[in-house]
Amino acid sequence: MSVEEMEVFGVDWEVLCDDSILVSHQENNNINEGSTSWLGRRGPPEHLNEITVDPPTGPFSEAEMEVLDATLLPFAGAVTDEDGAILWLEGLATARRMWSDLF
Repeated sequence: MSVEEMEVFGVDWEVLCDDSILVSHQENNNINEGSTSWLGRRGPPEHLNEITVDPPTGPFSEAEMEVLDATLLPFAGAVTDEDGAILWLEGLATARRMWSDLF
């Protein structure tokens, strides 16, 4: 996209990267203001700027995740499909050793 096209698009990219603008945005758009049902309302939802996604939960404790991470660290630079398959197999084998009843 050219500079002219970006201006027409309506996004001031320099301002978007300005820390003071980002701080002001976060201070003035509190995501913890509470929520109400959108049923029967007109207009957009209150917060279009942020979506909260909770991390997935699983059967492994923090200590078990550290073991899994340490086991897979040597394979972390997987580049080829074969490397990715080895990473997957090592991860699955380690998980099966820790929780054989789940796999």
